Amino acid sequence: MIRLATVSPCYNEEAVLHHSVEQLTVLFERMIAEGHISKDSMMVFVNDGSRDRTWEIIRELHANRMYEASTCRATWGTRMPLWQV
Repeated sequence: MIRLATVSPCYNEEAVLHHSVEQLTVLFERMIAEGHISKDSMMVFVNDGSRDRTWEIIRELHANRMYEASTCRATWGTRMPLWQV
């Protein structure tokens, strides 16, 4: 079975992060229930130097095994943070 991992760079996403995670979680749970992906699939959220509560929210999400967390000290655009995961 396929183990899926998505990587989402996050920059100042405090206002929308919970909603985005809810939508992705529904999708992941449906794909798991339908046997498309394995139960050990995960979502990786990379804080890209946010100045709001984005990193705090990502750390809270990390308490759930489906979510992984990473952070960067500064924003590097869309490519650099993915290399740091």
